[in-house]
Parts: sequence; C-alpha cells; structure tokens
Amino acid sequence: MPFWTYMLQCADRSFYVGHTDDLEGRLAQHEQGTFGGYTSDRRPVKLVWCNEFPSRDEALSAERQIKGWSRAKKLALIRDDWEPISRLAKSREAKKRASTSSARTGIHTNSGNTVWLGLGEGQSFLRGPTQARLPLKLHPDSVCDAVHGMEVAISRSEEFVSFHYVALGRIVDLLIPAPTTPGPKDGLWQHTCFEAFVGVPGEATYRELNFSPSGEWAAYRFESYRSGMEAEDVIPPRLHTRTGHDRFELEATLELGAAPLQLALAAVIEEKNGRKSYWALAHPAAKPDFHHPDSFVCELP
Repeated sequence: MPFWTYMLQCADRSFYVGHTDDLEGRLAQHEQGTFGGYTSDRRPVKLVWCNEFPSRDEALSAERQIKGWSRAKKLALIRDDWEPISRLAKSREAKKRASTSSARTGIHTNSGNTVWLGLGEGQSFLRGPTQARLPLKLHPDSVCDAVHGMEVAISRSEEFVSFHYVALGRIVDLLIPAPTTPGPKDGLWQHTCFEAFVGVPGEATYRELNFSPSGEWAAYRFESYRSGMEAEDVIPPRLHTRTGHDRFELEATLELGAAPLQLALAAVIEEKNGRKSYWALAHPAAKPDFHHPDSFVCELP
C-alpha cells in the first residue's frame, strides 16, 4: 500500500503538510472542511505538492521534516528546485550553531527555534516555534480598577505572527466594543483596543496595527517616529476573542514576513466609568506614547 506526504496552500497563503494512505479521500476531507484542524477555517485549499512513499514511517518522517522548513524552502520544493533547498539548509545549520540573544528584552533563541524569557523564576513560556509570553505594564499616570494584569503571547510560524492578548480582572466592568462586520476602521484606539507596532531592526519605518474586540482592525505605515503616516493595504488579520468572568482574550494573526522584527506591544483599556488606561511593554515617556522608539523592546528573530 502506498503512502503519501502532501502539501496544501490555504486561502491565507499559508501551507499545511500532512501524510495519508488515501490522497484523494484526504484532499476531499480538507476541501469539505470535515478533516478539522488547521485547514478547516482556511479554505479553499489547493494541493501544491505530493510524493509517494513505500511505508507510513517514511511518509511521516518526510511530513515532519518539511513542516520544519521555512516558507522559502517549501516554495522551492513546490518548484522542484533543489539548489536553493540545499543552500537554505546549509544556512539554517549555520544559524543553529550560533545562538543569539537580546540584552534589551531577555529573549533568547536556541537551536530548537524556541524563544523564552530570561526574567527569573516563575516566568512561563509557550511551546511551539518562536513563542514568548510578555507582561504589559500599566503606565504610571494610568489608573485601572477593573484590570490587575495583562500579558501578550507571541508565536511565529513561517511568515505569520500571532499576538495573543490576555487581560485579567473584573471583565464585567470593562467597556468592550461589540462584535460587528470585520473590516478596516480608523480611530479604534479611542476605545478598548490592542496594538502592535512592528519595525525592522536598523530601520526608521514601522507599522502600527490596531485590533478591536469588535472584529475591526487598522494598519498604518510611518516613515519615522510619528511622521509620514499612511494607511497600509494588508491581508486582513484573523481575529478571535474569548470572554470569561475574570479574563478577556484577543488573538490576532497576520502575515508579517520572515525577516527579524522589533516590536512595541500595547493596549488601551476602557472601563464602563469612561476611564481609559494605557498598557505597554515599556513606557519610556512621561505620557503614554506607544510610538516612542524606546518602546520597541521586543526583538523577534
């Protein structure tokens, strides 16, 4: 009986790799959304590569290997272009031999491509490729009775980055925008909103990304600090929220490319009494200023 390793391209341009002994049947399951998991809400999907193997172990081994590849290597495999695959593999091995660290944030990378925080005992970390959990701090001039803590988890897979914000406290006392038709909208920061400022190390340009619990979002590009602002046309982020009596969660996933990133992460929290508080990884200015260059304290390799 033959076994297959296969790769699908999803509607959001990400890739899914799997293995099966019934390729035609498995593809039908993915297309209909009955297989579940990663591809079920990323349809339509398209088969872009497959290869036959004599045993399940060999097909599974190939699946695991390809899943660990970068987007560039997967694209080369789809093109059946083995020269860049060999070159990229050598580059990856060189990177593995040279672990990196960031003295600014205490975030370190190791050969397993996992990121964790060097912040002392009790600091947790998430499993998976390039993930970290970071606390957001309340600005000294802010007061918030409803929320007593906030954090954001970051995960990266190929060219996609996910930000998972968690606010802890009396959620019933928060003013949270009601769900509406997803789409871009200005002025989201005037109410409860979660934000990511995304730059590239050594460059003055950066992006501002706003994620509202309503499902709306905004993306702007700046030439430099608060200068040259213009709306940016991006692939819409995927937003999910969850509300509990003692926590509110928002997860935003979007395509940001594979280059190293420098991040400033923040949130505006509005209480039902009308008061707003400002949370961020760092507060370098006397007044809340999420754009401040010294707010970009998280480096994501």
